[in-house]
Amino acid sequence: MRSLTLIAEIPPQTSEIYMRKLLKIKNYITEEIGINVSLVVMATNEQPRLIIYDEVINLNESFSNILKAITKELANDLGDPNLLEKAVGGTKPSH
Repeated sequence: MRSLTLIAEIPPQTSEIYMRKLLKIKNYITEEIGINVSLVVMATNEQPRLIIYDEVINLNESFSNILKAITKELANDLGDPNLLEKAVGGTKPSH
């Protein structure tokens, strides 16, 4: 199984909200895409963000938009242009 490390920077005062979102992202990538995910979380006083490769993703985005950004980077890394459609096709819009 391939592996991926996600680095998140979140404000301590709202960490519970973002940790739930990060765990949902981690579980989805592991279960639906089949990639083992390691998650590194750091405290910040800035906007919450997720870093994958050289891409910085705003954690205030919807689950679907975050997943699209992640799978876009994964598709480039894995050389699979259809990965985005396969991975995001099963997600439900977040309210």
